[in-house]
Amino acid sequence: MPRVAYILLMILAPACADANPGVRSSAEKVPQSEKRGGTQQEPGSVKTGAEPVRSETPPGSPHEEEVPEWLKKKPAGDPSADAFRKRMAEEHRQILQQILQDFDDMAARTDYTNGIDASEAEFIAGAYFSMEFGDCGGPEKPRDGGAEWLMHPRVGATGQPLADFIRVDKRTGAVRYGSGPTTEAKTAIEFKRGLLQKSVERYSKRGSSQ
Repeated sequence: MPRVAYILLMILAPACADANPGVRSSAEKVPQSEKRGGTQQEPGSVKTGAEPVRSETPPGSPHEEEVPEWLKKKPAGDPSADAFRKRMAEEHRQILQQILQDFDDMAARTDYTNGIDASEAEFIAGAYFSMEFGDCGGPEKPRDGGAEWLMHPRVGATGQPLADFIRVDKRTGAVRYGSGPTTEAKTAIEFKRGLLQKSVERYSKRGSSQ
């Protein structure tokens, strides 16, 4: 169920800059490829002098649980408070484990031997977005650009679209933003898988240490 998995990843992504200080606002967003390669921007594209920041919070991570008022009043080491935190950590771990499993299933279904269709391009672009822009936002639906699938990245809490496209090659799955350097699809997918794995491990440790 690739489409279900992709929707789940988008729904559970963090709520951006105001919930995650490691993510820049949409006005400051520039892709990692600009930092690495100094790409030439096409006319009208968004470019600022801000340094891109790769967020420490893996895409697909649930928000830190909101602490109820009763829990704030409990002293450290209180059994009921510890039980609550442990339960929340375990619930988050289970959600993330399912996201990771769906992500792996989707990656396994991506067939590079017969060309890249629209759903595969959307999956690749989503992984690339995490790699280049962080965990706040995602690509639009693919549009047919001839030899490439084209998707505007939407960034920030308001989903502001950037002027240029994430471009996925229909033959190979290679992906890039605008005229920037090309990234192999499998590289972007492995990057996002690594972030999801780290998030699962983080919540596993929280649950077992409390």
